[in-house]
Amino acid sequence: QVLRDLGQLEQAQSVLLTALDMAFSQGDVQLEAICLNDLALTNIQQKNFSQAIQQANQSLEKFQTLGVELSITSNMALLATAYLALEENGKALHYANETIGILDRCDGEGPDYPQRDYFTCFLVYQKIGENNRAIHALSEAKRLLEKQATQISDPVMRHCFLENIPYHRSIRSIT
Repeated sequence: QVLRDLGQLEQAQSVLLTALDMAFSQGDVQLEAICLNDLALTNIQQKNFSQAIQQANQSLEKFQTLGVELSITSNMALLATAYLALEENGKALHYANETIGILDRCDGEGPDYPQRDYFTCFLVYQKIGENNRAIHALSEAKRLLEKQATQISDPVMRHCFLENIPYHRSIRSIT
């Protein structure tokens, strides 16, 4: 994840593929799902949208098999992004709505990166022209990001959390 966030996408992909192989050989389905999700996110950044869809769907299936609904929001948001990039707006809207539905029901508590998932849906809604939904998604992303930031007592660490993670920087930059 760090390599991906630093923009070292090929290196990130290599590490994630190695981790995926290790997870498979150990029979760790949850780690497989996590690796596939991170690979999908890396492929989105590399504009390999078909590959991202395949990996996000594989990850989604694994999380659903494990019965961990709150872990699927990232997959759903990635699918929304990939389908939007492929100009399949109906599918993009479907996955964004599903993501938001889960996030709203749990109030953002439980998923690993709910602020990123809300922000991803904001971008999808904004591009499709669903302005009310976009405003809701962005306000929730900001609310959750600030909530998490206030839990970090060290000012330097809080600043790093808000500024060094690309999604967090992007969430904060939109007024």
